[in-house]
Amino acid sequence: MPALRRGLRTVRGGVLRADRLARAADPDRAPAPDLPADLPLPGPRGAGRPAGGQGHREGPFTSGFLARLLVEKFVLARPTHRIVAALAHDGLDLAEGTLAGVFAACSDLVGPLAAAIGDRNAAAAHLHVDETRWQEFAAVEGKDSHRWWCWVFVSPDTTVFRIAPSRSLKVLTEQLGIDTDPDTDTLTLPEGRQVLLSSDFYVVYQILGRLDGVDNLWCWAHIRRYFVRAGDAHPELAAWTAAWTADWVERIAALYVAHTAQAAAAPGSPAHTLATAQFSAVLNAIDAERQAQGAHPGLLHPAAAKVLATLDREWDGLARHREFPDLPLDNYADAPVMLMSA
Repeated sequence: MPALRRGLRTVRGGVLRADRLARAADPDRAPAPDLPADLPLPGPRGAGRPAGGQGHREGPFTSGFLARLLVEKFVLARPTHRIVAALAHDGLDLAEGTLAGVFAACSDLVGPLAAAIGDRNAAAAHLHVDETRWQEFAAVEGKDSHRWWCWVFVSPDTTVFRIAPSRSLKVLTEQLGIDTDPDTDTLTLPEGRQVLLSSDFYVVYQILGRLDGVDNLWCWAHIRRYFVRAGDAHPELAAWTAAWTADWVERIAALYVAHTAQAAAAPGSPAHTLATAQFSAVLNAIDAERQAQGAHPGLLHPAAAKVLATLDREWDGLARHREFPDLPLDNYADAPVMLMSA
């Protein structure tokens, strides 16, 4: 607690205000620079804020403390209520609404950085993309519900979030800079652009995969889920579906085992060569089995036939993992969203 006290200053009424919390762990650290004079930070009128609102506007927080808040929110992905709880444990009581106002006031400062990150993300050669439901309690003309969508685009060195009112293709095309040809009304990638898209089978990703320069890398965890759900949905056929589902889950598990061994071994080593051969053998076995079972759909339960039809339709994107052994078999791009909303 003494280190925290050194990072706080007392103002009128005995209220603790944050002051240079970034220096709490290092008292010898140089003070943070002053904020830009025109930054509209929330805070009481008083010392440092001349009448008429001109000149330097001193809010209750220093730039060092604001830097801490931005790191908490955008680097550590902490939701606002957790940041407030953490500050309360440090002895600073702060309302969530005040914190929201601070982030809004800082948006102009971080805007250019966010734009640069977005541009770099859009130019990446490989992206994990996913979308998950997001409750947005705002009244928007033409939208009759609070269900929005949080899209996440993960590249090797950037992550971009977009909160959108829909799951439409427009969100994808805007983020990736894909234009619509005015003459043909078709989507076109910028000339020379290539992108590998890791995702589930949602239709907008399928549409994007039809463009020249876009390749889909489908998620094996999603197709596995199809097999599991087909078995769970028909308990009256448990004796048959349990064995059928278990066989397919085991095949996919073997694929993951081989892929994990491949990633753990040094390229060119005997272990890597063996793991690569095992991965290829398992993938070939899955391919042979899907074709054998799919050749006689009338002998299958309708639920099983439906899953195999999906496997057949999306096989190219699933088998493409053979060409990219360094990339994950599954797509959990929304993991940062789960962390952020936890």
